[in-house]
Amino acid sequence: HGGGGTAFKEWVEKWNARGYAAISIAVEGQIDEREPRKPGDNRRNRWKKHPWPGPSRTGIYGDSDKPIEEQWMYHAVADAILANSLLRSLSQVDSTKVGLMGISWGGIIA
Repeated sequence: HGGGGTAFKEWVEKWNARGYAAISIAVEGQIDEREPRKPGDNRRNRWKKHPWPGPSRTGIYGDSDKPIEEQWMYHAVADAILANSLLRSLSQVDSTKVGLMGISWGGIIA
């Protein structure tokens, strides 16, 4: 998820319960823990981030003037490719039956 949300661990758990291997990623480094709301902050979701989040999205393609390796979309797509490669590398996973889905920005990236 990249549009103000975070990864949905509940979805991973539901896919796992059905016998599927699953990964849910938040492409701006969000973790499943909210930041405390500060006085005057009216933003809906403020997720904490892990220590190595990579670039954050600045508006819709607001970083398109930067070198490709510094753009949010580059890192988001790279993360999806890495997740796919990781799942396919696991001996418990049938590498011919790996799929991809996404919602919000995850749907664009997928």
